[in-house]
Amino acid sequence: MEKKKDQEMLSEIAAIFGGVGYSREVEDEDQYRLYLKVREKVEKEAEKRFLEEAGLDAPGLGSCHGIWAMEKKIFKERYGIDWHSPQEMNPGIYFD
Repeated sequence: MEKKKDQEMLSEIAAIFGGVGYSREVEDEDQYRLYLKVREKVEKEAEKRFLEEAGLDAPGLGSCHGIWAMEKKIFKERYGIDWHSPQEMNPGIYFD
């Protein structure tokens, strides 16, 4: 697929799979596979960058919020996606 087409698909699927607790029926399996591939890459990079910036060896209690903030930043800067963290998608739930 072309990079531009991938970007358009990512924006569309970000709305479908924006965070825990929110989903819609998947109509295109290729979109879902692309999203999972990108999401896994972003998750790994976000955790690594967060730990480096925080000076930590491993994530601890409350680290998920910093990692999610980093994921949000990466999704926006690299893919133009307004990603929503599980905390944003589930405001009545407490995460640590």
